[in-house]
Amino acid sequence: MERTCLRQLDDDAAWQWLGEPRPDADRPIPWRPMRRIFNFNLLVFLPIFGVLVALFGQMWYSDGTRPGILDILGLVTLAAALGTGMAAYATSVYRRSWNRRAASLEE
Repeated sequence: MERTCLRQLDDDAAWQWLGEPRPDADRPIPWRPMRRIFNFNLLVFLPIFGVLVALFGQMWYSDGTRPGILDILGLVTLAAALGTGMAAYATSVYRRSWNRRAASLEE
């Protein structure tokens, strides 16, 4: 997975999309340039987990009972938490892979 992240980050077009100048390969990058990667992943993962949680909720209430508002809010919160967590994890993999390579090049 790190190879894929590095291959994408080595492309100058990726840094243009991020709206940041491409740093030197031996320089660690902060979190700031990664915000567009996080936003993109959030837009990908939120609908995915939203659909999965909705399907889970549909199966859970398939016996004919009606969910209460707290049940619905709980499922929405669960989907948001899972989507945000996955987006943060994917973003950290990009940053960590770049910074790990930068640290190895500095030595």
